[in-house]
Amino acid sequence: MTGLADMLVKECDISFEQAHYIVGTMAGETIQSGKGIDGMDSVLLNKTAEEYLGRTLEVSDKMISLALEPYCNVQSKVTFGGPRKESVDKMIIKAEKCNAEEQTWLNERRRGIGEGYELLNSEEKKILQ
Repeated sequence: MTGLADMLVKECDISFEQAHYIVGTMAGETIQSGKGIDGMDSVLLNKTAEEYLGRTLEVSDKMISLALEPYCNVQSKVTFGGPRKESVDKMIIKAEKCNAEEQTWLNERRRGIGEGYELLNSEEKKILQ
């Protein structure tokens, strides 16, 4: 549903508050009618927009269905850290690099601690002999 609200903001020059009100009202009506998401169409959108904004919105059924399509919705998110495949791939590469660097750091610290124990044991043996 957020994808539809985002699309309305971009395409119809309305605020997020207005878009979310319209989409929420549409969702409520489709749930009550038993149609579910399939009931989200331009007729209902324009009825809701007319009641709330006093005007209709130039949005086609195709635009609505694309905005509600999960894959298209995810791919439309182009923000840093967003769910788009390219963003996720970059985050995975960055996380793997960070993990490798931290693993190297950890191994060096473990090696240093091991050397410290060896030195401590050596000195202890000298004292006890």
